[in-house]
Amino acid sequence: MIAQKSKRILLLCCLLLAFLTGCTLSLQEYLSEADQIPTGNYDRLQGQLNTKPTSAEKYYEAISKVINQVDVISSDAVHTEAEAIAFFNRRGFSQYPVTSEFTINGDVTADSEMSSESQGKHPLYTTYFLSEDGKLWTILDMNGRIFANPVFFNLSSTLDVQVYVSETDSIISYDGMENRYYETIPHADTVRVKVVDRIDAETLNGLTEEELNNK
Repeated sequence: MIAQKSKRILLLCCLLLAFLTGCTLSLQEYLSEADQIPTGNYDRLQGQLNTKPTSAEKYYEAISKVINQVDVISSDAVHTEAEAIAFFNRRGFSQYPVTSEFTINGDVTADSEMSSESQGKHPLYTTYFLSEDGKLWTILDMNGRIFANPVFFNLSSTLDVQVYVSETDSIISYDGMENRYYETIPHADTVRVKVVDRIDAETLNGLTEEELNNK
């Protein structure tokens, strides 16, 4: 997994890889479709992740417009485990456990389930959502913000880039080497951001493939 090799996690790669390595048994049927993932820009970016960048800032500047940088330890927006679970639950994402693969200091750990009783913090939380018509999404919480990856769409789409859903035109990337968040607006040839008013179960149930295909 890319996180274990370099700890450099860019949202557009992390979302899909989290699904491919951490899904529950009831979601294994999706794994058989992994060979349908479009290549092109995804392969190019994966190659960049596996090389030693001069700096995280230069790396993100090369593939996006960097809006802001936030140190994880000093951020007041990072949720505790209990807060992250409640955050997902309020939006209708309670079907699957909330997990994390990083400590608050940026160390990679075994993928572990979060507790609604814990006040411990992690830089990135992941859960999954299966829509009413059986479509799988990966849902992430980073620095108090929520993002959604339409796994079902990105596995079969013929687009040269992957699509992600955000509540603004920016996304947050987590860099484990520096333990820092980067808020960015991705370049058009990197990732397509679908903006919605609110990411919740109702919104994702209503999003069509045509809407995801059209920014």
